Amino acid sequence: MNIRKLIAAKLLTTLTAVLATTSADAATITDLYNTGVDNSHVTLGNGATDSHYYVVSDSQPGVVVNSPGYPFPAWVANVNGPGGSRWVSTQRDAYGRLGSFKYQTTFTIPSYADLNSVVINGLWATDDGNSNILINGNPTNQSTLGHSSLTPFTITGASNFFHGSGNTIEFVFDNVTGPTGLRVDGISGTFVPEPTGFAAGLAGLAGIGAVRRRGR
Repeated sequence: MNIRKLIAAKLLTTLTAVLATTSADAATITDLYNTGVDNSHVTLGNGATDSHYYVVSDSQPGVVVNSPGYPFPAWVANVNGPGGSRWVSTQRDAYGRLGSFKYQTTFTIPSYADLNSVVINGLWATDDGNSNILINGNPTNQSTLGHSSLTPFTITGASNFFHGSGNTIEFVFDNVTGPTGLRVDGISGTFVPEPTGFAAGLAGLAGIGAVRRRGR
């Protein structure tokens, strides 16, 4: 086999290996949080401020709703402790104005991520309805079943809404009567890094070919 065919064969092997590795090894988005938790993903106490969810519509942070007591058990129960989630509202008793609410949280996707590979999953519930989830201001046509159960959601990079830097998720819904609040549980995200290793492999194999040609 001559040197050109050898280099071509090695390049093909390297490319195949890099693509297989990057497609299999999804990385985690590390700064996504459930509602009602601290920086360690442990649930907060009654009336605590949720630093990860900001109520844009009311220019204030989310507040953890009192439990037990009304509106429980009508609302789906909290899951307390590490990895859990709690309802948040604009007040600890969950009573708020009528109208539309928008809760925003932020997260980061590294610049080396393949944005088409991004996947964000979770569960959510709202009181009341007319709900949607926005990624960087773009509606994804998600909706909840209300406040008595958690509804799954999935958002993928196929939407072309993600940025390779700071991103926002906004949970929007209306309040038509009584208490109002948001619950987000089990939120997580992944992405696949771009195959940056192929360029290094290409340069290395080119160097091998150059050395061999000089030695002939």
